[in-house]
Amino acid sequence: MKQTYYEVLGVAADASAGEIEAAWRRLQASGATDEAGRNRVLFARYAYATLGNAASRQRYDASL
Repeated sequence: MKQTYYEVLGVAADASAGEIEAAWRRLQASGATDEAGRNRVLFARYAYATLGNAASRQRYDASL
């Protein structure tokens, strides 16, 4: 099953913008020393780009 962006960032679907940003920063700071880690951070970047913007998040939520 495909993970949602919320699952990738490890936040609830009703998380605030601050919680989403904190989760992104936590994942970014964890570092990516191997291929799997780099992929995880890359996917988290896409998730944050979508969920960090109110209009994009609204479109994403409507598509779920």
